[in-house]
Amino acid sequence: MADDSRLNGWTRREVLGMLGIGAAAAAWPAVSSAAEVTFPKGAIIRTILKDYPPEAFAGTSTLFHEHMSFADNFMTRWTGYAAETRAINGPPPGAAPGRGGTPPRHIP
Repeated sequence: MADDSRLNGWTRREVLGMLGIGAAAAAWPAVSSAAEVTFPKGAIIRTILKDYPPEAFAGTSTLFHEHMSFADNFMTRWTGYAAETRAINGPPPGAAPGRGGTPPRHIP
């Protein structure tokens, strides 16, 4: 069994240590306490499927993914700033021929 290739990376002591760390991590949320979160009256949490009151998620952990919104003219302004910077600094080192010039205009 000592020659089994599946066991060549961990010692018994390391496995028991990792189990102990895992048990401590699992118990940590029960030991720690967070401040009570409050929301303004009428607050909602908007999801793709429906809106939820914040209380629907009380006492649980929630994973969320946020998309930031940009102003309507963000790309137009950004390409303008990039063109100004490129005019001052020149194209980046190693830019391919025909690249690094004026960016295409944004047509709304």
